[in-house]
This record gives sequence, structure tokens and C-alpha cells, in this order.
Amino acid sequence: MAFVNEAVWDRIVRIVVGAVILYLGFGGVVTGTLGIVLIVIGFLLLLTGIFGYSPVYSILKCKTKKVEAAQPAPAPEEESRPEEKVEPEPTPEEESRPEERVEPEPTPEEKSPLE
Repeated sequence: MAFVNEAVWDRIVRIVVGAVILYLGFGGVVTGTLGIVLIVIGFLLLLTGIFGYSPVYSILKCKTKKVEAAQPAPAPEEESRPEEKVEPEPTPEEESRPEERVEPEPTPEEKSPLE
């Protein structure tokens, strides 16, 4: 089932106790009506422990499993990349203004020999 309302420790206890109770019922330790009742209870405990879902918990609206906060794992690429600077988007006022271009001074190697 996709929905799990039992914690891992709860599931382990249910499986162990269910197996012990099934042994008592099937092993002939307890016979008669009580033996049949133990078989049914042991089977239910074993199933709820295996699947991790308890209908009784759903009826009582309780659960032993803690709700984990959903946090996406970072992608491996993001961990190794250096941080990039992100420039803010221009506002409509800035877009309407003509851009001011400032050209850097040429270096001595870039200057033409005629100058």
C-alpha cells in the first residue's frame, strides 16, 4: 500500500508478536476456540506489520510514523558548481532608457600605430 501509518519499530513488534501468536495457535500449544482466535489475531498482526498499514489506526486517526518534511535533494551538479551571480531583471523604467555604453580605453597593444 502507498499509505503507511506505522513506524518501523511498530512494524517489527507486530511481525514478531504475530509470529509468536501464530505459533501458539498452529503449534497446538493453545487449542480449541482460543487457538482459532489466536491464529486470526496473529495473522492480522503479521499482515499489518508487513504492509505497514493499520486500519484501526486510520479509524482512530492516529499513527506511529512521524511525518517527514519533504525536502528535495540537491542535484549533484549544483553541489560542484560555483555560485553564479544573477543580475536582477530590469524594471520597465530601465528598459525604456537607452543604454549608456562605456567603452574601455584600449591597451597600448590595441592602439593603432598611427596614433
